[in-house]
Amino acid sequence: MKMFMLEKERSEQLLAGMLPKVVSERLRKGDMIYPEVFESSTVQFSDISGFAEILAAAPSAYITIDIMNQLYTVCDHVIEQFDVYKVETVRDCYLVSGESTFITLDIKM
Repeated sequence: MKMFMLEKERSEQLLAGMLPKVVSERLRKGDMIYPEVFESSTVQFSDISGFAEILAAAPSAYITIDIMNQLYTVCDHVIEQFDVYKVETVRDCYLVSGESTFITLDIKM
């Protein structure tokens, strides 16, 4: 049961970081999620230009991994200063989303 509760908490934190607070709260409570219009939203996607060439030219995979770890550690530190969530890091791609300002639609289902 303890492991279940830890995993549940982890899942809730993940949702809270990825979704607007009101949406993650509704999901957590099991409430109905209605369509919403988002007035603004921020998504930042980046990748390293020429990454394949950098990888091919690196003297070892360990050096490449060390460079990537250093780069993304800096990125992680920077985003901690803002109200954003790191969605994903895959190879040389880094995806961040920011909290959205939303307008609730009055839709009856």
